[in-house]
Amino acid sequence: MNYCHYPEGKFWMDGYMWSGLEAVEDNYMRGEDNDWVAIVTGMEDNQAVRVGKSTLACQMAKKLDPSFPYDCSRVCFDSTEFMQQLQGATRRQAIVFDEAYKDLGTDFALTHKLKRLKSIFMEMGQKNLYLIIVMPSFRSVPEWLAKDRSNVLFTCYINRTTGRKGYWGLYDKHSKSEYWDYIRRLTKGRKRPYYLRNGMFANTLPIDPVKYAEKKQIALTELLKSSIAKDKNKTNNDLLAEFIRTIQDSNQK
Repeated sequence: MNYCHYPEGKFWMDGYMWSGLEAVEDNYMRGEDNDWVAIVTGMEDNQAVRVGKSTLACQMAKKLDPSFPYDCSRVCFDSTEFMQQLQGATRRQAIVFDEAYKDLGTDFALTHKLKRLKSIFMEMGQKNLYLIIVMPSFRSVPEWLAKDRSNVLFTCYINRTTGRKGYWGLYDKHSKSEYWDYIRRLTKGRKRPYYLRNGMFANTLPIDPVKYAEKKQIALTELLKSSIAKDKNKTNNDLLAEFIRTIQDSNQK
């Protein structure tokens, strides 16, 4: 077990995660045109609970980039802020795209915003950035990002025996592609691909929890306003149900 210290506190990280992230820093990121893209989701059968996705994402960002700010300025809740951070980032900075399902989910696959995001993802390697994308479910990640444009997948889950949260499972580039095909039902008759390695993480958010909650609430409010504007013909009950589903999705952290 290792500890990551920062001015406002510290958190522990298990040995395998620690050494794996150090290998990313010391070896993989030496390439001039390399960046590192990780996806953090909940387990497909564990989505109804808060499993710590944002906590794990921010811990990885802090380990990879000690300058990752406590004030949440590099935790993004919409694609506009995310693209601004990408354009202004310097070499080896970490950025977390939280609540990314609103702009990267497969339901938005044909939107102009997603097409622009995809284009930026495909061209940004020369900046050597660490990008961590938080989604409720791997099922909702578009294929180009799930298979080709990400390096690794971490699924957060609860231990069924103890009921304790704070566990992660690791899929590498090949196994996450097989997992995506499986959960999208593109492969029939095959056994479910399970993670290659698992471990634990601390229940410590290494950013300002108050500012994080404020940014998250603003993002949810804007999403609700957008939903109402786009669907004026929906009944009040339909809108309320949609808002409740949005809150439930965003709380799977």
